[in-house]
Amino acid sequence: MTVLKSVFNGIRSFSLLSHLKCDQQRLLWGISVVYLCAFASLYVQFPGLYGNKGVLPIHLKLAGTNRVNLLQYHSTFNLSVSQFAEFLCLNGIAFSFLSIVFYEFRSRIVYIGLWIAYFSLYSVGDTFMSFQWDILLLEAGIITIIASPNWIKVNSRWKVNGSPESSISVFLYRWLLFRLMFQSGVVKLTSMCPEWWGLTALHWHYESQCLPTQLSWYFHHLPSWFHNLSVMSTYVIEIAAPFLMFVPLLKVRRCAFFVQILLQLMIILTGNYNFFNILTIILCFSMDIYKKDRSGTDDKVEETRKLILLKRISSTLFYLFFFLTCFYWMTRLFDIKFNTQGILISKLSFTKGDFSLWLQQIVPISIWLGGISLSYTIIYAIYSFSPTSIVDSILGIFRIVSVSCIASLVFSLSLPPHIFSLLPQRVGYELLPSNLISWYSNVNEYHIVNSYGLFRRMTGVGGRPEVILEYSNSTNGPWSEYHFHYKPGSLSQGPPFNTPHQPRLDWQMWFAALGDFQNNPWLVNTVYRLLSNEQEVLNLLNVEAAPPHPPKFIRGTHYTYHYTKRGAKNWWYRDKKREFFPSLSLKDPQLMSYIKQVGLNKNPQESVSNILTYFRQSVGSFKGEYLCWSLLAVGFLGNLSFK
Repeated sequence: MTVLKSVFNGIRSFSLLSHLKCDQQRLLWGISVVYLCAFASLYVQFPGLYGNKGVLPIHLKLAGTNRVNLLQYHSTFNLSVSQFAEFLCLNGIAFSFLSIVFYEFRSRIVYIGLWIAYFSLYSVGDTFMSFQWDILLLEAGIITIIASPNWIKVNSRWKVNGSPESSISVFLYRWLLFRLMFQSGVVKLTSMCPEWWGLTALHWHYESQCLPTQLSWYFHHLPSWFHNLSVMSTYVIEIAAPFLMFVPLLKVRRCAFFVQILLQLMIILTGNYNFFNILTIILCFSMDIYKKDRSGTDDKVEETRKLILLKRISSTLFYLFFFLTCFYWMTRLFDIKFNTQGILISKLSFTKGDFSLWLQQIVPISIWLGGISLSYTIIYAIYSFSPTSIVDSILGIFRIVSVSCIASLVFSLSLPPHIFSLLPQRVGYELLPSNLISWYSNVNEYHIVNSYGLFRRMTGVGGRPEVILEYSNSTNGPWSEYHFHYKPGSLSQGPPFNTPHQPRLDWQMWFAALGDFQNNPWLVNTVYRLLSNEQEVLNLLNVEAAPPHPPKFIRGTHYTYHYTKRGAKNWWYRDKKREFFPSLSLKDPQLMSYIKQVGLNKNPQESVSNILTYFRQSVGSFKGEYLCWSLLAVGFLGNLSFK
């Protein structure tokens, strides 16, 4: 138990900085960190993805949307659409950085601006911003607006104790974390994926995930029993452990906290999932893990040696009981045994019908649990509120009541996506009022609440599919390969570590390999830009492997990549499968007809903005992960200096 206590103290003193005294400030600070990573990562890639000479020019996407978008007001600032989008990115970086460094910038007006900026970019981001962590950040951003103080000049007492209504908004973070983890665990089984049901998903995951790290090579070669046990642990952490978040016992919540942190750290070590895991870790700090049990004694009361010994024994017995209970149910649900060679074997001991029946019982329970927890949080916020004056009393009660109403509305709106993602649609309509479903449909496009389901099905069984782009000046060859910064290509190049940066083109190349050329029109745009040797798009690739002059032909070849065995010289070996798309050139009439149809051949004129040009030249070819970590390092040091 001393080890657990040391780990917890280490997390408290290092991860979120010891001078952030309350959950409200830890969460606001953490969301600022994620915003900074998201905006900085997008800014580095913006010219190649969304610039006038990029893969998906943003002015074309804005013209095709009916949503109200901040980018529609670009002419007010005498900027083009792409310039104004870069301006929003820079403002997002600046204000998220300031809110990391200065407590005074963690205010509602700042977080409203950050959310509007990110939503404006997301709503026209199309394929390259169609990820679950983007909508997760938008939903967390809405909660942050609710949780943050009203003005830049805020009450200094809230730095220590939080604002009177802070516990209510912190509950919304916890409810979001619960839905994220529970839904992500359940959909692995409701998808009926044979790998998840057979406990073999991680036999392929480390090799076939989008952007692995070098550590994933070593994890891939661990024994089969370890992979099976890891899948079982994933089910326990994602499906069972989230219910512990609402238990009013501190030790139970800390157990839930530790297992969630463990899962996220393992994902960070073995895979590059940008800011997603950092955001999930931030949400874990909504579990109220710092406070003592409300039935406990004050730390300042001097304790006798016998009482200290009694507390240590009771704590040890509790953790022992907790882990033995978890082990018992794991052996019951997963039929864990050892064969004659002493090797652990396991399988699910329940059927698909059993799981479906259990799900119909547990989902309503999860809703009641969330509702009761929210009600208790509101009542406790009112009970524990201690005003210092009549004015303070009136304003405090008003804040508590208003935030309670907003939190109740957000909680209610979250029920339709929660239920519909887990149960058959007919069951959802039976459980929910029709008016609530209608309200959710009306606000769905703003991603105030969402459904989640990460790793629903295991892809890449039998090897990871990869599309390799090749160029030549003749259809007869020789053909040379384009290489990317992050996705596998060269057999001798080890997988890099790029968290918290998300190379969005590399990610979409992985998705493209799972389908076909016809369903990925953005890939045609990419080929057209590469045939023209557009520098903005080339910067998204490894320019050292790019041709010095525009190639005449580009084609796509489909391969299956595998990790090499131990002792091999390279990281990968591959098998050629098929032609992904035939050789294309700028003289291809079908290609040029498509390019004219989508308007990619037209580059709008824009005036030069000296300040935007200065920032772009300052960043230069800076890699996204280096920019993110540099800004975070300076922000952390500034936060320590100005605390």
